[in-house]
Amino acid sequence: MKKIAIIPARGGSKRIPRKNIQLFLGRPIIEYSIETALQSGLFNEVMVSTNDNEIAEVSKIAGAQVLFCELKKLQTILRLLLMWLKKSYLRELLKINDTSFRTCFGI
Repeated sequence: MKKIAIIPARGGSKRIPRKNIQLFLGRPIIEYSIETALQSGLFNEVMVSTNDNEIAEVSKIAGAQVLFCELKKLQTILRLLLMWLKKSYLRELLKINDTSFRTCFGI
């Protein structure tokens, strides 16, 4: 079975505008999550789902595949995905801390 990491990255953050592509220590924040997932060795593919062209470009450069969706469609996809995950054996993977800065040892 192919293992895919999906990183949701909405373009319209209210508290910190465009936070996924804001620089932190000289790199876009989303790059840290992509790099960690790639380096973990747990996934065959790392995919970023987004509704923002700039986030999509940054994600591709960082090595992720991109699923580009309109916001409404993205919300529906993520809701259905989470419903499926809650019922599946992958439930344990959801216990990861909710932070953009993870090490591959924390996954």
